[in-house]
Amino acid sequence: MKQGGFYIVLFASILFLLSVAFSLKQFFSVKSDASIAHNAIEAEAKLKPLMLEKEPEIGLFQNRQKPKNLYPTSEVMFSWDLVPSGNKKEYLYKLHMEDLNKYQFFCLEQVLDHHHLKRTMEKNRNNYDVYLDLHNRAAANALAAELREYDIKSQISTFETEVQYEGNK
Repeated sequence: MKQGGFYIVLFASILFLLSVAFSLKQFFSVKSDASIAHNAIEAEAKLKPLMLEKEPEIGLFQNRQKPKNLYPTSEVMFSWDLVPSGNKKEYLYKLHMEDLNKYQFFCLEQVLDHHHLKRTMEKNRNNYDVYLDLHNRAAANALAAELREYDIKSQISTFETEVQYEGNK
């Protein structure tokens, strides 16, 4: 048993000495930064005769300042003047309703949302004025008839407004 222990200790110490020797070899074989820089300068000197002295395309971009930020794509701006300039009269239809409870107001909102109507609402106590962007009176009458199904009594009137368009002059 004593001989087996001796061989184990001998094997472990030889293994330790070999690993220390390998580590020292690796440590001393690493090149210093100065030798790496020197090799890079030599490589550049060898390639210099292969480079063109002056390229005309590079001269165009040499004095150009770099932008602060770069976009991942080219930015292109388009504009079309589709809106006429000047004043134009528009006619809106006003629905006036009195004494709406919560359920009737909910029904009014649902009907207007169902028809995808642009609207502006004013509330004065229990009175509601709804300004609708409709193109004709028949559509306003049809909307009022649909609201009557929910016991919402409304009065239709025409509301004239003047809109000023700003076009390119």
